[in-house]
Amino acid sequence: MCGPDTQFSHVHRHQYEDYRIAVARPPFADGIEVTAVRPIVKTDLGDLDTGAAVNLERALPADGRFDGHFVQGHVDGVAEVTGIEQVDDDWVFGFSLPDSMDRYVVEKGSITVDGISLTVAEFEDGGFTTAIIPATYDITSLSAKSVGDPVHLEVDVIAKYVESLTEGYRE
Repeated sequence: MCGPDTQFSHVHRHQYEDYRIAVARPPFADGIEVTAVRPIVKTDLGDLDTGAAVNLERALPADGRFDGHFVQGHVDGVAEVTGIEQVDDDWVFGFSLPDSMDRYVVEKGSITVDGISLTVAEFEDGGFTTAIIPATYDITSLSAKSVGDPVHLEVDVIAKYVESLTEGYRE
């Protein structure tokens, strides 16, 4: 999500991930244009209105410092917001979880929601919660979300690799 003072002068030189599925084009006077590189069918981009809040994040450069969650920038599925609760200055968001993705989610593990890398606070069949600090809430599209809104999910890639590598050894 971009504030009114966001600078895009460097966009033309770097790949950006918009909802973890788009690449930015050169800047325009009043914003940027993005081109989806994933099929719309796997996302909710086809339902977004012009001017809808989205999250932009620069891709990690090859010589960059790795710090935080390990995510790739892919959309694994679409879920929905199931709850939003303010707790003091923080927020707790609940999200549904498609059955095909639940095996990749664990408490205190990482998950990406609309391109925002988050930690799973609680996990139950069919859903999970995350705790959102004020800084994250204020600068991302989460502040514009309501219960029932769709979100893009990316599960932990390490979990997917472990599953793939152990496939022949599991019952």
